[in-house]
Amino acid sequence: MSVVTIALVPAGLGFGLCAGSFVATAAVRAARDEPFLTGRSHCDGCMHELGFLATIPVVSYVGRRGSCPECGARISPLHPLGELLGAALVVGILLVTPSISAMFEIPLGFCLMASAFIDAQTFRLPDKLTIAVACICIVLGALRSWHVLGVGLIWACASFLALEALRRMYRSWRGTEGLGFGDIKLLSAMAIWLGPAVPYALALAALVGLAVAVLLRRQRIPFGPALAAAGFLVGCLGITPPWPLMA
Repeated sequence: MSVVTIALVPAGLGFGLCAGSFVATAAVRAARDEPFLTGRSHCDGCMHELGFLATIPVVSYVGRRGSCPECGARISPLHPLGELLGAALVVGILLVTPSISAMFEIPLGFCLMASAFIDAQTFRLPDKLTIAVACICIVLGALRSWHVLGVGLIWACASFLALEALRRMYRSWRGTEGLGFGDIKLLSAMAIWLGPAVPYALALAALVGLAVAVLLRRQRIPFGPALAAAGFLVGCLGITPPWPLMA
């Protein structure tokens, strides 16, 4: 680990907390069809504008015991969760991937986080975020080599066709959706970056999703968060399986 990387960690921590706070707020507002690029921070319940001391990442939430200082309404736990995940995301990438790839893996992580948060609230993965994920994954593939990018595009197409066929077969058999079309598009977008590691990401996501469904005792849960987390983890760790079409 270089001295430069160690020096960047405190700055990355602060940036991650603030960026995670923005992503969580944007996701909460987007789920309510509210604008998130304009306007000051406000309570999601009474819409009271919040000052600086009420918006300090994590500290304000803990200090206010998770409630609005004006109306007492509960603040969505997605806010502190986004802040902590944002900090962990940035610091983790700086430590694991101290290269130019980190400049693109960080925004990719935040795009996936926003998609996961929105899906968790609405069972919907926004196409605009999925397109952003695909664009960043294309850049990450090209940074490694044109061969890697080509392999990733092959896996993206194959993943889309296979999962879409599976989705239609399940719907024809059971008369209900087993896998959302948005999930297929998100996994296909990440496949450009993951390449032959896609099966690992899908298997990990399935295990996580199953575990969450059992713990929450629900038959239907959003699969986007598990896909986003599993794909990002597999991609950042650079897991490569021992089969053909390896990079």
